[in-house]
Amino acid sequence: AIANAKTSTEKLLKLANHFKTNFKNSATRGGCPILNTAVGADHTHPLLKEKAGQSFTGWKKNIEAIIKQGIVSKEIKATVNASDFAIHFIALVEGGMLLARSTGNLAMLSTCIGLVENIIHMELEI
Repeated sequence: AIANAKTSTEKLLKLANHFKTNFKNSATRGGCPILNTAVGADHTHPLLKEKAGQSFTGWKKNIEAIIKQGIVSKEIKATVNASDFAIHFIALVEGGMLLARSTGNLAMLSTCIGLVENIIHMELEI
């Protein structure tokens, strides 16, 4: 989703949009495998739960790296907390997918992705 993006903010926007545009395809294949694994293994399979947690941690680190690069290149405000933003990003994307999937209302995911986009434009960009 971000291979052709030139800036850090463009990468974040393309990544967020990727989840919205590919939601129907993902939903027909069972949804987010990390979320499904984390929830399904929560009380039944500690090792699998740990692996799902590691996947979320890796995703978080990737988003943090994009933010940090944007700070270095002076396109993202130096005051942005990369860890906090990454947590918000993941929570909004995953929560939006959960809401859309459980209700059949794609607008719920669009609302969450819209908030991610607003945060990028209003709180991150210089």
